[in-house]
Amino acid sequence: MFEVPEKEDYKADNPHLKTEHITPITVRKPELKKEFQQLRCLIDEKIFENYIETVHNLTKNENTLLITAGNELQKMHIEDCIPALKNAFNVEKVKVIGLMKPFF
Repeated sequence: MFEVPEKEDYKADNPHLKTEHITPITVRKPELKKEFQQLRCLIDEKIFENYIETVHNLTKNENTLLITAGNELQKMHIEDCIPALKNAFNVEKVKVIGLMKPFF
């Protein structure tokens, strides 16, 4: 049976693994700099910093924007910004996916 470790050591002392803080999406996707600047003007700065910059991934094609959020709460806050996202990224459809985190 699976046992939860008493401390939060999910690396299991593996020297090949390390934990890093996530880099903001604005740094990881410099090709969308113009769109991020426009979005920053359309929504509250605090919402942008807390919920947009911390997304796991963001992909755009001709008319769709796909956003992978870290959890359901982040997904809900991003979905509140869909009209601004459509405007800033010039897309017709925005799809937000929230990753489920396991409960132990």
